[in-house]
Amino acid sequence: MTTLYLLCGLPFSGKSLLSKEIENTTSIKRISFDEMWDAFDKSNVHSPYKIVRQKAKDVISENLKAKISVVYDSTNLQSEHRDEFKKLAEEAGAKFEIIYLQNSIDEIKKRRALSLINQTHHIVQDKDFDSAFSRLEPPTDAIIISNEEEKNNFLKNIKNT
Repeated sequence: MTTLYLLCGLPFSGKSLLSKEIENTTSIKRISFDEMWDAFDKSNVHSPYKIVRQKAKDVISENLKAKISVVYDSTNLQSEHRDEFKKLAEEAGAKFEIIYLQNSIDEIKKRRALSLINQTHHIVQDKDFDSAFSRLEPPTDAIIISNEEEKNNFLKNIKNT
C-alpha cells in the first residue's frame, strides 16, 4: 500500500541519514525539506518557510496520488503539522506512519558539534537549534527509533513491505 513515512525528531537526530537509507534500499521516494530550502531563492520573499513547506506538501501529495510511497525528511516537531500530513495521506488513500527519532539531548549536541567541525550538515543557527527543543511535541502514535538496533530492524521491516 502507498505510504507516507513522516520523519519526526530534533535537528541532528539522524532523520536525513535514515531517509537516505530508506531511499537507497527501497522504491520509496525521499523528499527533504532542507534540500528544498537550500534550493529555494529566499530573496525578496516573505515567509519563505511557509512557501517551501507548502511546496513540500504539494510534491508529497502529487506522489501519493500517483501511488508512489514517500519518506518526508523534516523535523515535524509539532502535532498540528504532523496532522496536516496525515490528512494529505488520507486524501490520497495512502497509509500514514510517523517515525520518531528519539535521541538524548547530549547525543544531539555531540552530533551538532561534530557537524560544525566536519561541515557534514547544513548550519542550524543557535536560536533555531534552541527553539526546536521547546517546540518538540513528541508523537504518541509513532514508530520510535532510539538506537542503531531499532533503526536496523525498521529498515529490515520496511524493505519487506
